[in-house]
Amino acid sequence: MATITSVKKADREVPNEVGGLTPIHFTFTISATLADNTDVINLFDLPEGAKIFDAGSNISATLGASSALRLRCATTALCAASTAGGADFDQMNVTPYEVTTSGGETVNWLVSGADISGAATGIVSMLVQMP
Repeated sequence: MATITSVKKADREVPNEVGGLTPIHFTFTISATLADNTDVINLFDLPEGAKIFDAGSNISATLGASSALRLRCATTALCAASTAGGADFDQMNVTPYEVTTSGGETVNWLVSGADISGAATGIVSMLVQMP
């Protein structure tokens, strides 16, 4: 299991509207060789006290016959894993999630099923209350 940081957004790129609900929307290029089964692809950081009210993960095309991605914050799953073998959109399926770790937590995709072997575009959208 490796941690992939090559697509991670810099902290300055993450919107931070204190007090209100902040929409976060990022597009990521997923190459056919980006990650292997059980790897974690880091996407962006959220500060301690941030609360995720809604999240979605959209994969534009198949990542490989059995490869899937699950959107998480740290190790907590926010959405179901994408459908292996095709394009997919997954909506947040948990109660609002609050970042409680000192220093913040990283939003990521967990690769499961098989190594990524197909190129695609991944989109992550969230509605977050920033501290």
